[in-house]
Amino acid sequence: MQMHVKKTGIVILQSVGVVMGVLGTIIIFPFLLPLILALMFISRIQTRQFRRRYATFLVQNEGAEFFCYTNRANSQLFVKEHILPALDPQVHIIHLQGNKPISSFDEVYISHMLHSIEQVGFPSVMKIVNGRVFDRSLHHELYTIVNQKQSPTLFVETMEEQLTQLRGLKEESS
Repeated sequence: MQMHVKKTGIVILQSVGVVMGVLGTIIIFPFLLPLILALMFISRIQTRQFRRRYATFLVQNEGAEFFCYTNRANSQLFVKEHILPALDPQVHIIHLQGNKPISSFDEVYISHMLHSIEQVGFPSVMKIVNGRVFDRSLHHELYTIVNQKQSPTLFVETMEEQLTQLRGLKEESS
């Protein structure tokens, strides 16, 4: 008998919980729905505005070239000693410290640019052409040269070849 009462009590409590949940949803939902819709609308507007500002950033920086590298311990010293001094002064440097891009440009736009590149792997070179970012990863080349203790000149030559290819995109797309 006592077991039956316990089971009945649990069933009653579960039923009351379900009823309260349903009533709470029915009562609260009409108030939450407009708030949810308003937040979705605001988010959509902010996304649209950001896309416009980012497109303007790309247009304003048409032709800009970038070299991006990370703070990875086994390559950072190599990059600072051998690659950065050999870079054309027109190439903008982006230093990734974790997920934070450090450069002379607005962090929000550079971060978005890095998230949208096709060839993931750093270091890399990038160029803005006709409002789009084109990139070439140099990850494999760098670590092959560093691990095999080859001449840094090999990497600089490879990087220059990749930049030359990116520079050629302008003529192809015109």
